[in-house]
Amino acid sequence: MSLIYLIANKNIINPRDLGRVVRHFFIFSLFITAFQAVGNGMYPKACLKPDLHPIVAKFPPIPLSPKDTTLDENAIKAKVHYIAKDSIRLDLEDQKVYLYGDAVVEYEKTTMKAAYLEVNFKTHMVWAKGVMDSTRMLKGKPVVTEGDKSFTAVEMRYNYVSKKGKIYEITTQEGDGKILGEAVKKDSSSTYLIEDGRYSTCSLDEPHFAIHAKKLKVIANDKIVTGPAQLQVMGINTPLAVPFGLFPNKKGRASGIIIPTYGESANQGFFLQNGGYYFGINDNVDLALKGDIYSHGSYGLKLSSTYKVRYEYSGNINIAYARNIFENTTAYNTQMDNYLITWTHVQDSKSNPSSNFSANVNAATSKYNNYNSNIPTDYLSNTLQSNISWRKSFQGTPFNLSANIRHSQNTISKEVDLSLPDMVLTMNRITPFKGAEDVGDKWYQKIGFSGSLEGKNDLKTGDSTLFKAKTLTKFQNGLHGTIPISLSLRPHMKTKSRIINSLNFFSLTPNLTLNDNLYSSVTRERYYPTTTDSGRVVVDTVPHFRNAFDYTASAALSTKFYALYTYKHSMLKAIHHVITPTVSFVYKPDYGETRYGYYKNVQTTADGAYQSYSLFQNGIFGGPTKGLQEAMVFGLGNNLEAKLRPKGDTATQDRKMSILDNFNINTAYNYAAPHFRWSPITLSAQTGLPVFKQKINVSANSSFDPYLMGPDGTDIERYEINHNNRIGRLTNAGLSIGTSMHSKDKNAGKPKQSTKGSPEELEHINKHPEDYLDFNLRWSFSVNYVLSYSRVGTADLTSISPITDLPTRALINSSLNQTMRFNGDVNLTAKWKVGFTSGYDLVTNKLSYTNVTVHRDLHCWEMYFNWVPFGPRQSYSIDLKVKSAVLQDLKLSRKREWYDYTN
Repeated sequence: MSLIYLIANKNIINPRDLGRVVRHFFIFSLFITAFQAVGNGMYPKACLKPDLHPIVAKFPPIPLSPKDTTLDENAIKAKVHYIAKDSIRLDLEDQKVYLYGDAVVEYEKTTMKAAYLEVNFKTHMVWAKGVMDSTRMLKGKPVVTEGDKSFTAVEMRYNYVSKKGKIYEITTQEGDGKILGEAVKKDSSSTYLIEDGRYSTCSLDEPHFAIHAKKLKVIANDKIVTGPAQLQVMGINTPLAVPFGLFPNKKGRASGIIIPTYGESANQGFFLQNGGYYFGINDNVDLALKGDIYSHGSYGLKLSSTYKVRYEYSGNINIAYARNIFENTTAYNTQMDNYLITWTHVQDSKSNPSSNFSANVNAATSKYNNYNSNIPTDYLSNTLQSNISWRKSFQGTPFNLSANIRHSQNTISKEVDLSLPDMVLTMNRITPFKGAEDVGDKWYQKIGFSGSLEGKNDLKTGDSTLFKAKTLTKFQNGLHGTIPISLSLRPHMKTKSRIINSLNFFSLTPNLTLNDNLYSSVTRERYYPTTTDSGRVVVDTVPHFRNAFDYTASAALSTKFYALYTYKHSMLKAIHHVITPTVSFVYKPDYGETRYGYYKNVQTTADGAYQSYSLFQNGIFGGPTKGLQEAMVFGLGNNLEAKLRPKGDTATQDRKMSILDNFNINTAYNYAAPHFRWSPITLSAQTGLPVFKQKINVSANSSFDPYLMGPDGTDIERYEINHNNRIGRLTNAGLSIGTSMHSKDKNAGKPKQSTKGSPEELEHINKHPEDYLDFNLRWSFSVNYVLSYSRVGTADLTSISPITDLPTRALINSSLNQTMRFNGDVNLTAKWKVGFTSGYDLVTNKLSYTNVTVHRDLHCWEMYFNWVPFGPRQSYSIDLKVKSAVLQDLKLSRKREWYDYTN
């Protein structure tokens, strides 16, 4: 702008006007001088380059009274920055600025952007709007950002000082949802009064669905309130309406009512499920109280709480009680009371590297998961386990301390095992004869030992008697200490004899293990004669502190043989074979001898027959074994690895492939045993074969008895190899084959990242990816085949000899089990995913538990179908619901539980 421009805008130049022009020119000269002082340049025709030189408006301050020390509340309290990509026009008389093309105005924490902006510095008003491009599309819609809040509109008039405004066709994000309104009034407290508004959690500019209301009020960081509202789908009003709407809009945790889900069960009647109240106590802990109620009398109560202290610990606890009442059924009890307690606690490893406390509690009555859980893994598992653990490492010492409280429960046998507590003090291996400054490799410097001291207090009882006072007297306790002392020797001889030098390839490892058990009571047996039969043996537990010491000495000799098989004219270049033979000698005294005092004799019949028993046979750690052991233990390990030539012309390195990870053969011969000196021969193998770029895991094991089977089904001291030309007879075997395949995943091994959801939700997804659907994985499939075989003999009671009154032949009872489990999922399209889980029993030719799921991603909605087509858990459920947790109660559900199929 120039003086010529100012004069050209006047029709007649008179003295009064000339004075006004001079005054304007003087003010404008000062304005230009201010910019030049800070190094900013002016361009001809007031066409500014804002990307290089932003303009700061500096208008004369509001005059103050000499006694007035405060500013008017509407006064400008900070600089107003404005820039534009196209051009800027200044009107000094009316104190206005016109900005064209990607215009931006900044005042304090408020930023306004639009294709066109008009700023009035007298009234502090900004008029912003978008402009039509050549294709008649509206571009550069106004966007206002206040701190972390922003909204978009087609046109707005906004006071950047009072933060009040009138906005047309607004779009603003509020929590997980967004607000769309035709006409909006905004006050200074960031409260929006919206006419003809819509609320939706859909991210599209034109949402798939919305809750439409004529009047809508948005209170920032508090709530959204509507008058009468109805559901819109694809812009079409539906008959679904409510008299008013109230949506939470607070950041962080907020307390409120949990709306229950409703439905009908053929067996339990109409119901309301999972209704209650949520307490958002603070950012570290919350609490939810929920309940279920059925018209036929069933009900349930649930308490759940999640807590987290960043960089310290996190966890959750759940307590549930359910009373299940079933009608029109004879398969189950009419009424059952069940409970469940789960607790998970994880300590951050950075909070205290030398100490760690963790908990994983999962306890329930035997039928809770059967009647109150729809999770397949809960129903299929018959074991509940818990562990509360604390570990402490003493820095600068070899000592570590751990304490555990364990729980194991079988829901079929209803047996409960408790360990209250199990404490272990361990010492890492040390070499006391080797100093820090010792030089050399003397044999005694390799002598090392470690140690452990364990204390247990265990209880085994039924779940129905767990909390009875008499049960407390059945605890078993004791202390167990062990000290293993070991030495590893490898000779370093250099002689002219090749035989003697070959001993350098052998390793000798002597070992001495000392054990001691301490008990507060021992077992005593006594004969009790009766008049009706030959009497009976009574077993008593006598309070008496007694220790049981034993030791085992052994020495192991091992070496390795290497074999290399090469191939010249194939992709296979070589096979590398490693053989590891091991021979050990084990010595253990016969602690059944009288001099040790660990075993006693007791009369068993009126004829004077006696049998031996151990004082520690009921001890928690057992006691020293009876019988002298002077045994040779033989082992042979094998490992096979292939080397393949590189594929293609660009590859230069050979590829390695494991053929056999390990193949072990083991047996033992006890010289001191009076009979049956050979132990069974055991074989085990494991490998992972790459087939079609997938790894197939194979493991197998078997056991062979070297002795013949007698007519009563037990071993006789004759060898199989002498009578049947085989090293032994097969007694049991097992085979497992499994693999997991999936489509190529570009983000495999990388943590999931997303701008949606909270950091806590993203952390849970990365820790438990199996709980979520991944549409980036187009397909996946897992299969596992398990075979188990056992072969035992029993006496054929139909072949009793009249002379010896003994059976003359044995019956062979063999058992073969073959099962196959498989599961997977596949993307039919980019938005359809079908999953399945099933199994097949190859012996009974029947399918095991089968589950089919169908998931449809509907952008802001989702559909989930779960179906168990047959079996005792036959059921189905279908849910169509909004993804966002804010509108989680906006859903359509239909289901039929497994107990509704039972008559």
